[in-house]
Amino acid sequence: MVLCVSPVEEQIENWLGARHTFMVPRTIPFSPLAFEPILNRVGFFGDLSHWPNKSGILRLCEALLKQGGYANPDHGGPSIELRLVGGPEEQGRAIAAQYSFVKYLGFLPTAALEKEVAGWSFFLNPVFYYSRGVSTKLAKALAWGLPVISTIPGNRGYRWSAGAILNAAGPEQMARLIIEKAGDRDAIAEAHSNSIKIAQSAPGLPRIMDELYPLLEEL
Repeated sequence: MVLCVSPVEEQIENWLGARHTFMVPRTIPFSPLAFEPILNRVGFFGDLSHWPNKSGILRLCEALLKQGGYANPDHGGPSIELRLVGGPEEQGRAIAAQYSFVKYLGFLPTAALEKEVAGWSFFLNPVFYYSRGVSTKLAKALAWGLPVISTIPGNRGYRWSAGAILNAAGPEQMARLIIEKAGDRDAIAEAHSNSIKIAQSAPGLPRIMDELYPLLEEL
């Protein structure tokens, strides 16, 4: 029996000859925030020195720049504000200096972070390739009930039975989704409702163990 974090690993382990596999999904302890979104304000929290995060943010910023979804009073497109929380500080400040629509907020204590993210139209999970581990920050965003724009690789390691996440195939599509959805109250409300459904339908540890124990007893 090999325990895995996603169906991708299950297939790999089966290919390598594992007789039994079981995916152990991330749990999502539901603790919704008082959500009051500010239109066209989106955000990300996480380790900005972690290459999948940093690469994803930079690629997304370039895509937003090319598509015109940035804060420019002379531009006719939406004024998107991308807010970054996390560190290291030099990484965050460098990204904000490079892109005028990025505001870097540094590290925030829990109460300040919860107040900040409750004003985001969308939490962004710009993971554009499969890497080691899973996106733990996605669990926190869903637990808070935040609307999410993610990717298929970014959702790796999770399982739910109700609700759906807005997924982008790459940075260009994510930029288009932000421009189209972040200023649309109906789209934000729908994504918010979906995140709540996902968090409430994701299995907790008791359900996961109820599924795993019978398989272990058969070994």
